[in-house]
Amino acid sequence: MIPKNSAPLQLESFFVRHTSKLDIIDTALDNLFDTDTIAIHFPERRLHLEGDFESLDPNKYGEVAARLSMKTLNILSDHGGYIWAQYRQLRKGRYADTVRIKVGKILPQSIALYRTRWRTRDRDAVLKTLRMTSVRQIWPGEENTLRKVRPREGTIRRWPAARNQLGLLVEGKRNVS
Repeated sequence: MIPKNSAPLQLESFFVRHTSKLDIIDTALDNLFDTDTIAIHFPERRLHLEGDFESLDPNKYGEVAARLSMKTLNILSDHGGYIWAQYRQLRKGRYADTVRIKVGKILPQSIALYRTRWRTRDRDAVLKTLRMTSVRQIWPGEENTLRKVRPREGTIRRWPAARNQLGLLVEGKRNVS
């Protein structure tokens, strides 16, 4: 497993996944990946039939998953942290079954709204986004130790199982394994 004896870093580790449930057009997902941006999409369809819900206040969301994700995004926005971001694979090829991964640091910043289009509906999609810095891409077969302890559920989560290994990786104090 991950060693416990490395010097602790002050920022927490977080995990975000951009799966097919992030129901946006492929060019928008590519743009998020290319601009080192993480995003969550909780449109609250049952409560807001006319368009995606744009509130940044977690308490205004009806779904538990949406409230928890918005709380986590707000914590990351307020305090910063290290992030492991997974993006669904778009291009077919040798690694078609894999996800694209970037790791980086989120500095304290305001949450930005990013407007794009739904993939399965004829209307605008509104994502809540944060931009990463100190970014590096993780390739298939790299960082298997961290891959093994990824959160199994949820869009965005605190990631205590990563201990300080994600921070050391992002800060260049640990080689990619």
